[in-house]
Amino acid sequence: MKRIYVIIAICSSLIYLLLLFFYYHIDKYLPETPADILWIIKVILYLLMFGFILKVVIDFKKKLFDSNSFIILAICSLTLLYSFFRPFKLSSEMLESKPLIIATGEMSRTMLILN
Repeated sequence: MKRIYVIIAICSSLIYLLLLFFYYHIDKYLPETPADILWIIKVILYLLMFGFILKVVIDFKKKLFDSNSFIILAICSLTLLYSFFRPFKLSSEMLESKPLIIATGEMSRTMLILN
């Protein structure tokens, strides 16, 4: 049963980190997607991770702490710490190419950006 908790913790952490990484492209290519749906997914994953952390703390108090509990605690804690502080600022926006030529007209306000 503990192995299922580890697998769920890993999957929920990966889903949350992928959602953080691809948030720019989700917003860019799916503008019809309400931001509320993304926030609901985030809240569900937060609650799941906090539930895992509480379960590990209860197991620790009952002296049922084992390596699987430590793995769950480490994965959820690192995911939440990264999501709050984001030291590397990784985003899918950095996968896009930079503009090569930017041209503007003499007396106009139009701008042309060529990739």
